[in-house]
Amino acid sequence: MTILNPSVSGCCLLAVSVLTVLAGPVTYLDQEDLSSSNFTCCDGHCHDKTNFVNYNRYLVLAPDVLYVGAMNYLYQLNKNDLTCTKNRSLPADEETKRRCRLQGKTDVPDCQNHIRVIMENNNRSQLFVCGTGAYFPTKYSLNRITMQFMQNQANFTETESSGRGNGICPFDPNDNATSLYTNTGNLGNGSAMYFGTYSDFLKNNPVFFRPKFVGTDGIEHTDKSTDQDDSKWLNANRG
Repeated sequence: MTILNPSVSGCCLLAVSVLTVLAGPVTYLDQEDLSSSNFTCCDGHCHDKTNFVNYNRYLVLAPDVLYVGAMNYLYQLNKNDLTCTKNRSLPADEETKRRCRLQGKTDVPDCQNHIRVIMENNNRSQLFVCGTGAYFPTKYSLNRITMQFMQNQANFTETESSGRGNGICPFDPNDNATSLYTNTGNLGNGSAMYFGTYSDFLKNNPVFFRPKFVGTDGIEHTDKSTDQDDSKWLNANRG
């Protein structure tokens, strides 16, 4: 059994995604198991850990790897021994961070990019990732093997290499968010992504959001989101 312990220690908040409990060598995962020292060397390359800070770690367990969404980084770990096999730097750009600070937010942790959504597509060729983006939510489409940006591949037909992530991941790194990628129960037997988070800077509009997708019948289904002014929206029959 794999057990994850979402403990809070000092500055560090460990945020745990919806995980599948699988048999495997790792039986317990605590805060120190994800210390910054474990991530300074990855795939034969090391980076300086002096500026590495643990904030809002987000975990997603896949069949053979553990993905870790950290501040400005996405990591892929060997599930057996938690060694880092790949990483991808995903910082917010300097202009976006400057605008974030002008709105009264702190440089760290507010005006950094905290990875809060990580999804694999059906054939495991592609990753869909979203981060807070210094209060400018940003989504990314990455090749799972190389961690390089890619354009409209596989089943994530709505995504581009990067773009606005409103309604997909939060503005504030301290806010909760949830996400689901499923190929069952959707129109046209397609695969679709679903998200729940705040869609605005002031947190006035919490939403459930489904981006557009294409069914196996070739029909494109438009995006849908809850209506904050309609308390019965979820009760209606909607496509």
